[in-house]
Amino acid sequence: MRSVEPLIASVLEDREYRHGGQPAWAAEHALDFAHRNGVEHLVEETLTTLAIAMTPPSYQWLTKRLGVLWTMFMVARDVDERALTVWMSEAANLLCDLPHDIVAFAIDEAIRTSPHGFIPSVGEIRKHADPLASLRRTQLSRLEQMKAALADPIATATRAQRRREREAHERDQARFAK
Repeated sequence: MRSVEPLIASVLEDREYRHGGQPAWAAEHALDFAHRNGVEHLVEETLTTLAIAMTPPSYQWLTKRLGVLWTMFMVARDVDERALTVWMSEAANLLCDLPHDIVAFAIDEAIRTSPHGFIPSVGEIRKHADPLASLRRTQLSRLEQMKAALADPIATATRAQRRREREAHERDQARFAK
C-alpha cells in the first residue's frame, strides 16, 4: 500500500498543541514545519504520487479478486453460478470507489481477521478500507492547500519574512544563552 514519507506524513497531521482558537492544521504552519525538517520540496511530488494512488481498481481486477475470494471460501459448498455472478457484481460496485492499493489491502486484512469461516462481507472489507481512504483524502486536501500556499506570491513573501524573523530570534537566543 502506498504510504507517505514519514516526515511529510507528520506535516499533514493535526497539531497536538495549539494556542486558543488556532485550527488543528494550517497550511502555513505545515509549510514552516516542513521547511525546518527539510521536506518542503517534497510537497508537490507527494501530492502527485498520492493523486495517482487514488486510482480505483479496474472492474476486471476487482471481480477477478472477488472471484478468487469466493472460490477460496466456498470451495466445499454447492454454489449456484448465478449467485456468484450477482455477489461479485454487487460487491465490486460497493468497493469500486476505493483506491486500488487500499481495496487490495482491505480484502487481505478482512480475510486475515475474519472471525468466522465465511467469506468476508463488503462491510468487513470496508471496515479496513474506509479509514485509510479517509486519511488519504485528508492528506491530498492538505497537500493541495500547501501547494496553493507555495504558489501564492503574497503568502510566500510573508512566509519568507516570518522565517527570517524566526532565524534572527534564534540567533539572539543563542547569543544570550552564552
